[in-house]
Formats: sequence, structure tokens, C-alpha cells
Amino acid sequence: MDEEKLTNGQKVIANKDGLANTETDNPSFMLSLDGKPQEETGKVFGGVLAWSGNYKLKLDVRNTALNIIAGMNEESSQYILEPKETFVTPEFAMTYSNNGKGGVSRAFHHWARQYKMNQGERLHDILLNSWEGVYFKVNQKGMDEMMEAFSAMGGELFVMDDGWFGNKYPRNGGNSSLGDWEVCKEKLPEGIEGLLASARKHHIKFGIWIEPEMSNTKSELFEKHPDWILKIDNRPLSTGRGKTQVVLDLTNPKVQDFVFGVVDNLMANYPEISYMKWDDNCSLLDYGSSYLPKNKQSHLYIEYNRGLQKVLQRIRAKYPELVMQLCAGGGARVNYGLLPYFDEFWTSDDTDALQRIYMQWGVSGFFPAIAMASHVSADKNHQTGRRIPLKFRFDVAMSGRLGMEIQPKDMNDVDKAFAKRAIAAYKDIRPVVQFGDLYRLVSPYDNKGVSSLMYVTSEKNKAVFYAYKISHFINMVIPKVCMNGLDPSKNYRLVDLTPVDSSKPCDLNGKIISGKILMEEGIALKSLLKSEYSSLALQLQAVD
Repeated sequence: MDEEKLTNGQKVIANKDGLANTETDNPSFMLSLDGKPQEETGKVFGGVLAWSGNYKLKLDVRNTALNIIAGMNEESSQYILEPKETFVTPEFAMTYSNNGKGGVSRAFHHWARQYKMNQGERLHDILLNSWEGVYFKVNQKGMDEMMEAFSAMGGELFVMDDGWFGNKYPRNGGNSSLGDWEVCKEKLPEGIEGLLASARKHHIKFGIWIEPEMSNTKSELFEKHPDWILKIDNRPLSTGRGKTQVVLDLTNPKVQDFVFGVVDNLMANYPEISYMKWDDNCSLLDYGSSYLPKNKQSHLYIEYNRGLQKVLQRIRAKYPELVMQLCAGGGARVNYGLLPYFDEFWTSDDTDALQRIYMQWGVSGFFPAIAMASHVSADKNHQTGRRIPLKFRFDVAMSGRLGMEIQPKDMNDVDKAFAKRAIAAYKDIRPVVQFGDLYRLVSPYDNKGVSSLMYVTSEKNKAVFYAYKISHFINMVIPKVCMNGLDPSKNYRLVDLTPVDSSKPCDLNGKIISGKILMEEGIALKSLLKSEYSSLALQLQAVD
């Protein structure tokens, strides 16, 4: 997340990745009209472009005048508009607040839940994803064991990630099998039916991973339909992950039918599937379509995304209740162009809890907590190697849509017991986090050694408060934190949601404090956040 002063000239935010447009940037911005932007004060304008393809935002400053131009990126996208043809440009959503950046964020969150997410008023399940637990080593016994262990911790949904498909070319790594969407008999001899039987046995829902827009050069799909791949004639084929991944040509209606069929076939054969993780691990590599005519090759960037939306519209028309996660090598598709067809997005493949504080802070500027998948991962994080206490990892993940990305059999009994208590606590506060108003209190980017935020219901009768110690030095000054969004005339009982030892909650547990004091005087964190990676999660309940 970056902030800068606009000076005379042009500030341009642009992307030309083709189909995954938020890996390093995002088609969104906030603009303060009265000095350095503040969290809860000041006049702030916010804008987001609801588009999934190449985009360009241009802020043109000329002394006292400001022009904002937002839309598709016109570079390499010359478009021939035929007579009587209609061309619909992407939506640009705007809001304005006298309550600083926080007011802008809350407006976008309400708008998203009501208009820009699939069923945004539906609570989201707590899930375990298999990826960091087993990676490609999917098998019937391992999936059953993970379901059993997660169900015992109170989990609600198990998602089998990559590695379950392909027979001629079993999916044992990232270099084969995409497009061959048939269950690998070697790995899963009982098929999806066996997995659903395990889910029923363990009283848990079942979900599955797909990457339907892609193929590999080592796949039956590529062998049968090489003309379905985006490529440039008479030039070497560009490849992505595993040096074999290629992108299907979604400008082609036959390819659109195939991609729709990936979801449709799974749901027709296994209607008990509750959830699909839709991934994309490749950008648009080759600027060429065998379907588009020669004089319209420059339509590719636009027509690909239109084709994708046609597929998603068909899926939603037939399967409106299916929960779908939008993933793209992590957070490369966090945009409002595609989110209306999905229920949530995978925020990042980086599950390090410390780094997630920073990432989720930035994402919360424009996207609500209910859409932000946030998972508890291993003690030694797989991306950074950092070791972080389980409580800290849970407290961070509980500030979004809680999930786990871990191998349960690697957890000891003490950790499993803590996870069970934390999951139970999240179920109690879930409506507040997923539907409440967000108040960001102390930014991790302000380098104060702590970060803090909270969610408050619209009735101001319930709230959830989080604080994290993100740096650790001897004799460091830890600021007090003033809460926000509460009713100053109400009294609130505080409950420690995630004490390491359930018999030893923090000193604030059970205290009744007025909203006025909590907002004006705040709470001192020095005695509460003593050790490195210490954290606090409090539930606030109004009392008579």
C-alpha cells in the first residue's frame, strides 16, 4: 500500500497482464481533498474500476484542476466497432466521505456485499484447504484423515486443492494435466464419490480445486485441441508454470463451452459439492487467437475477458448457490470485474501471518472482510520460514474469512485444542466480522510496533477488537489504542476470545467499560502485548 502527494502532471496506474490484473497493482485509489489522508477525518474520494482485464487509471493534475480518466487500457487493444454493434465499457464506482479513508472503505464494503459479490449477505464457512498440507500428494486416505481431524476441531468445509485429476498424465506437479478434468484413479480409486462419503461420515462439507482456463502442453486436452490455445502462428509457444502451462482461448465459443463444462460436469455428477476454488496461475502470454480474424487480433485482451464473463454468467444462472473462490496464483484477481460471480477471493499465496497483517490492511481499503480468505498456516511458514505462535496466526486469520492451510496431523494435541476453541470463538463473532463496519485503528505502515483494527455492528451492540505486536525491542514504547464506532452511551463487556490457556484470560476479560472511555481514553496494550508476536482478540457486547 502506497501513499503519495499528487503534483502537477499525470499519475498513471496501469496493467497489461491480460487476465490476472492485481498481482502488483489494483484498479482502485483514494484521493484526499484536504491534505494528508486520515483514517476517520477529512474529505476523501474513492474510486474502483470493475474490470478484470488490462486497465489504466490516469489522474491529471493541473494547478487547481483534476481530471480522472479510468477504463480499459487502450494499448494493444485497438477495437473495430462494427455498424450497430454495442460496446459496453467497464463500470467505474465512486464514493465520497467526510470521514476519511475509513468512511470510503465502509461505503465500498456495503456496496460490495449488496451488489458486487455472489450472495454477499450469506455467512461463509470455516474451511481447511489441503494445499499446504499435502501439495500435489492427494490420495483418498489422506483426504479422509484431514476431514476427520478438521471436523473434530469444529471445521465446516474441506477443500481438496490441486493434484486430484489426470489419468494418462497424472497431476503430480505443475507441469502436466490441466484440462484433463477426470479423477486420477491411481490417487483416488473411490473417486469423488469416496470423498463425498468421507465428508458425510465426518459431518463436513466438501469442495474442490479447478483451473479451467488453462492447459499444459503435456495433457490430453492439448493433444486433442492444439487450436484451443492462445498462440502466435510461426513463433515458439510461450509457456508458464512448469514450462508447460498455456492459456485457453476464451474468445472461442467452443472453448467457453468446455470451461463451463468443467464446472457443469462436476456439479451434475456430484451435486453435493459445496465449494469450488477457481484458480489461474498464468498471465496472457501469447498475443494471438486462432479464432479471431486477422483484422481483429487486437480485440484479444477485451474478448478474452468478455468470454470469461459469459462462462461465469452461465455458471451463476445454473448454480447460484455454489460457493466459489476467486484465486490467481494468490491475489492476482482481487477486482470487482470478476467478484460479482464469486463469493470470495484468495488474498495471497503468502500465508505468513505477519505479512498478512500488511496485505489485508491494504486490501481492506476497498474489499470487505467476508470476501477476504485468511488462513492459519504451519508453525514454520512455508513461504517465509518464519515461526509464529498459533494464537497470533489465528488472531490474524479471524479478522477475515477464517480458514486453515495446514496439515492437522502435524499439530499436537495442545494446538488442536486451541484451534477448536478459536474456531468456536470465531463462529460466535462471525456475523460481526463478516457483516460489521470496519474501523482501522493503528496502521502497520505507521511503524508504531503494533497494528489494530475492529469491527462493529450497525446497531453498535457488538464489536470485535484485534491488536498485534508486529515488532519487538527492549524498552519499546507501545501506544494505547482508542477504539472507534462504538456508542459512547453504552457499556460493553469485554471477553478474551483466544487466550492461550483458557483458564488464564487477559486482564480485560469480563471488564465492563463504557464506549465513551474505550473511544476517548482507549486501552493500554503494554501489559497485554509483552512478548514477540503477541496478539489480542476481544469480543465486546453491550450490556444494560
